[in-house]
Amino acid sequence: MGHVWSLHPADHHRRNGRGLGAAVLSAVIPGAGHLAIGERRRGAVLLLLTLALLGAVGLTASLGPMALLTLLLRPGALTWLSAVNVTLLGFRLFAALDAYTLGTRPPVEPAYPRTPATATAMMTALLVLTLVAGAPHAVAGYYTVAAQDLIDGVFVADVRADGPTAPEEAATAARDDGAIGDPSAAGAPTVSDGPPDGPTPAASDDLRDPAPQPPPPPDPLSPVGNPWFEQDRINVAVLGSDAGPGRWGARIDSLLVVSVDPHSGDVAIFSLSRSLTDFPVPDRLAEVYHGHCAVGPGWEYLNAVYTCGVSRAPDAFAAIYPDATDPAAAATADVLGALLGIPVEHYAMVDMGGFVGIVDALGGVEVAVGSPIRVRLSPPDEDSEWRVYDIPAGVQTLDGPEALAFVRTRSAESDRERMRRQRCLLASLATRTDPLSLLRRFPSLAGAIEEHVTASVPVAQLPDLLPVLTVIERDRMVATGVGPAGGGAPDVAQMHAQVAAILEDPGTAANVLDTAEEGDAVCS
Repeated sequence: MGHVWSLHPADHHRRNGRGLGAAVLSAVIPGAGHLAIGERRRGAVLLLLTLALLGAVGLTASLGPMALLTLLLRPGALTWLSAVNVTLLGFRLFAALDAYTLGTRPPVEPAYPRTPATATAMMTALLVLTLVAGAPHAVAGYYTVAAQDLIDGVFVADVRADGPTAPEEAATAARDDGAIGDPSAAGAPTVSDGPPDGPTPAASDDLRDPAPQPPPPPDPLSPVGNPWFEQDRINVAVLGSDAGPGRWGARIDSLLVVSVDPHSGDVAIFSLSRSLTDFPVPDRLAEVYHGHCAVGPGWEYLNAVYTCGVSRAPDAFAAIYPDATDPAAAATADVLGALLGIPVEHYAMVDMGGFVGIVDALGGVEVAVGSPIRVRLSPPDEDSEWRVYDIPAGVQTLDGPEALAFVRTRSAESDRERMRRQRCLLASLATRTDPLSLLRRFPSLAGAIEEHVTASVPVAQLPDLLPVLTVIERDRMVATGVGPAGGGAPDVAQMHAQVAAILEDPGTAANVLDTAEEGDAVCS
């Protein structure tokens, strides 16, 4: 005898609970709810797909935070990740709704019609389940969008000619030179339409070429073939701008150059006084600089190079540095290289709001304050007001605004000590940029960087640049000022010799400078 409708409310409620429970289980682990209500075949299929997906996720996660960051920055990776995220969300929702439908369905016919209150309650429960199941996918989508916005808004979209050669460029150059895939190139083998000379071997299993094996997956952190590891040193100008609400234009408030040896992990941070004068100017910039920039009171200073490139001769600077998103910053980095005697091909420009946002996103920064600081400063962003900062002496963990006050205050201290605070704080921030912290704090960090930072590193080179962070030896990091701290004309030859000596052995230099440099008690 076949099954009949049940008119008893208890049966109706029981099926509602059964279906909702199956939906919850299959939303968490697709297929589990199906198995619980006896849908073994469909549940087994969904569960196998779920286990395969979990295995792929686990294998990817086992690579580690830095390898994950490197892979995600590969071209097209974020688009692929978005598609996978949406597909997984659809898969989980399908499994949950399918389990609910099967769980509430009687063997033959539908149950006793539901009352409006029951239908509303079940629809609400399903909506809540959908929102809960979709929450992690929404978070993943937010991370993906934030990462894409960061890359598009901060880093150069094309591959610069003055940076390291990207692997794609190397392959293209090789083809253009006739080394790969060009039959007409001198010395390249040609393919004829006719049979080759000599007997053709009979096709047999013994003579056939073995089936090609897929290459092993590349190690995203391997230095082999990485253009950044082919350089002796990576030199980046870090320029701090005083741009902020109510301030005219953007002036350079701090000038630092970070030099990293990608082989040994040594790091050297050099700071220069913004008031230097009579500094060398690279040949390609000399005519424009002397014709437009070094004219008028205050325009002879080192930090005026950037202002000149923005306000006095933007077209001329753009013609000299056509590949730069910020030609004035590229010119400033060029001048810093001439002062230090090293090539400085990349720059990162950050304004006051970006500095505050980055420090806050990283959870603050710890410094040793030599003497109490009390200063009133203008706000770093539109949402803040003028504020008086009181920072006591001793080891302090500073938030973003306090850190900005720490590096900007000028009262009662020499410019040398101010420069030392800037170097010290930059070195301290470097200790907080471990891969796990970057992943955990990525949304807030990305927002601060996207809005307030510009950099010259091409997008195509970001995945290759990240592995350099894994080799940095923070106990072999040296930070020092170069040239006269109070401004004026520098002894360029002496600066070149000092920089060369430090770069030869930054680890030893760090031990010496920590005790020999004036103002050691200000920050350590």
